[in-house]
Amino acid sequence: MIKNAVLDEKIEQHLRKGWRFERLAKIDVIILRIGLYEMLYVEDVPNKVALNESVELAKTFSDEQSRKFINGILSTVNTEMEAS
Repeated sequence: MIKNAVLDEKIEQHLRKGWRFERLAKIDVIILRIGLYEMLYVEDVPNKVALNESVELAKTFSDEQSRKFINGILSTVNTEMEAS
């Protein structure tokens, strides 16, 4: 549960102004958590692979708009991680 709180906070930090975490579809939150967890805590999975797999999950379990949303958040996190 502690990691979920950390992951959820990271998601919230990247939401557009006016969006609330509670408004997100549960499946999108789950996919974002999986992708972020792999990017932040699993060293043997490259960030781009975690990002791509999350987008593929969104293609299967969500819609096109959510796929773009998930790609945007994870791409932004990846860019931030590469810059630091």
